Amino acid sequence: MRVRHLRPNENWPDTMFMGFEGPSLDREWTWVVEDEQGIQAGLLTCPMHGVIFLLRLAAAVGAPHLAIRTMFNEAMQEV
Repeated sequence: MRVRHLRPNENWPDTMFMGFEGPSLDREWTWVVEDEQGIQAGLLTCPMHGVIFLLRLAAAVGAPHLAIRTMFNEAMQEV
């Protein structure tokens, strides 16, 4: 599994509907975890007065159990 930010030319996967899809996503504050089958989970956050505010957390059906934990830990270490 690899954790990264959502790329500028990349759309949110249809398998993980969150209600925040589209160009309004701030990709600096959006993390995804992917494996050989594609994006498995996503974390949407925003900065708020010196802290990170969690907006949405989503995972595809059948995503590896460690996908969310791995992505969340990586995101928290980065900020």
